[in-house]
Amino acid sequence: MKPASPALVHKFLRPRRPTPGRPPGLFLLHGRGADEDDLLGFAEYFDDRLVIVSPRAHVSKHAKVGAGTIVMHGAVVNAGAVVGRNCIINSQALVEHDAVIADHCHVATAAAINSGVHIGAGTFIGSNSSVRQCINIGERCLIGMGQRVLADCEAGTCMPPTKRPL
Repeated sequence: MKPASPALVHKFLRPRRPTPGRPPGLFLLHGRGADEDDLLGFAEYFDDRLVIVSPRAHVSKHAKVGAGTIVMHGAVVNAGAVVGRNCIINSQALVEHDAVIADHCHVATAAAINSGVHIGAGTFIGSNSSVRQCINIGERCLIGMGQRVLADCEAGTCMPPTKRPL
């Protein structure tokens, strides 16, 4: 049996007929000696209508991701999830099935957005936070690092980061 080649094997297929209303996607592929973070700094120079996906992110083909949204490496956006325009789904974040994230939101590193959650526009969810299933978070909320959201949050709610002993 012949050993697997270390070369990058890929296929590129152009759409036979582009679908109106769907934003174009851009996948940033790095070379040897680099990683998926090296090219993301260029994202600010690209057309803001692009959906940018880092190579190690997993976005279900049954999820919807809005124009200008960046899904970072290691993030997971599962089937039925909807992510609005100009959002950041940061490294290792999880957006579960049927969650809805409105425009201009930031889901920070390793945050978990569980199924059926609705997050209003302009909301920030801090690193290592988790949001229980079927919770509604209003617009312009700030959910600090390490928080556990177990009840609905009205618009403008601020939950400061948790204070955990070292």
